[in-house]
Amino acid sequence: MTIGIGGYGIGTGGSLTRNKSGAYTFNGTVNGAQWSLELKQAKGGGPWTIKATASPVSDFVNPVTVSLRVGSVFATTEVTATLR
Repeated sequence: MTIGIGGYGIGTGGSLTRNKSGAYTFNGTVNGAQWSLELKQAKGGGPWTIKATASPVSDFVNPVTVSLRVGSVFATTEVTATLR
């Protein structure tokens, strides 16, 4: 699985863990930035959400492109990020 956020490609192969609430999480360093991700499906099988924090990051400009690849399946969307 690969999660793309802005110019960062986060290959999570084997580094996702499942927490008590059923969400998948990733904590690690990618291209010098410390990342924390949570990938969670809405109750009842609804849509998935990704919550991500990273520090330090640069070159993020809204809208931010977010992508998810699992095997040969690929999806992308643009989101408005809260940049601090």
